[in-house]
Amino acid sequence: SNQIKIELGKDYLIDDLVNKLLSMGYSRQEMVSNKGDFAVRGDIIDVFTINSDKPVRISFFDTEVENPLEWGK
Repeated sequence: SNQIKIELGKDYLIDDLVNKLLSMGYSRQEMVSNKGDFAVRGDIIDVFTINSDKPVRISFFDTEVENPLEWGK
């Protein structure tokens, strides 16, 4: 599937999400600036989805999603 659903309070392995994003054609960058980019810094993943006007930040506590939120507002 070419879709990833991230739910608050659910457990995900960051490496699995990275591999899924790469398989979907996303490009890993140091900093997210364009659609199709993602960046990983510790327990945070920033993703600029192709159907969004702003990147999304997903914050983890170990493997649990703490607070997926839009940023750049």
